[in-house]
Amino acid sequence: MGIITKVCTKCGKPKPLDDFWNHPTGKYGKRPRCKECVGSENYEHLQNRLAIEPSYNRDRVKVWSQKGDNKRRRNLLGRYGITLEEYDALFAEQDEKCAVCGDGFEDSERRALDHDHESGKVRGILHYRCNMAIGVFKDSPELCRKAAEYLEKHGKV
Repeated sequence: MGIITKVCTKCGKPKPLDDFWNHPTGKYGKRPRCKECVGSENYEHLQNRLAIEPSYNRDRVKVWSQKGDNKRRRNLLGRYGITLEEYDALFAEQDEKCAVCGDGFEDSERRALDHDHESGKVRGILHYRCNMAIGVFKDSPELCRKAAEYLEKHGKV
């Protein structure tokens, strides 16, 4: 059996189902227009809107940012039991540096809220890579010490 295709109602081209967004009531569970046509329509709509109202995109970004802050607040409280204000205080207490390596954070660099997986207690704010390293060592100080001894013994090659 061949690949199932669907004809886009806008461009009229038959395309594989993966080229259509999902939709629960659509034929084959897909929307009637392909992703490419929908993207073009959205782009055209945005350009027309910006021509009429130049501040439209800036206003949308402001709303997204506020929604992001609310989501961040819920995530911090729900996952780690701390408020955004407590997070900010912890970050300031660390002089806005990683609690493991002591380096600062670049603007676009991911930060990780490190916590004990058994107790749930927050330990500090780390670079994403530093937090991953602790995870790889299974939160074991002994494994971290062994790795440090190994590196000291063998040095850089």
